[in-house]
Amino acid sequence: MAKIRAELIIHQKLISIKGLIREIFVWRLRKSERYPNGVKYRLALVDSASGVVHLLYDNHWPKGHHVHTGESEEAYEFTSVVNLVRDFREKTDSLERSLP
Repeated sequence: MAKIRAELIIHQKLISIKGLIREIFVWRLRKSERYPNGVKYRLALVDSASGVVHLLYDNHWPKGHHVHTGESEEAYEFTSVVNLVRDFREKTDSLERSLP
């Protein structure tokens, strides 16, 4: 199988005063059976001190689009990269307010 070439189109990393790391990776790649939208992504909110992942959006194969919140995981309805980043930012803002 040929290797899929990916082009990094978004990378952002922010560390809050609370020590929470918000990191966004989005790659553009050729549409395929595994990546029918032509994007691969990983957006995470991680506690820098403990390494605990509070929130993770990703779309690795074979699961497809999904989101991890703490210990739970559910499907994510991907519509566009713009909406994905917006949804992630809204959720991280909400989570960050609720964490000590």
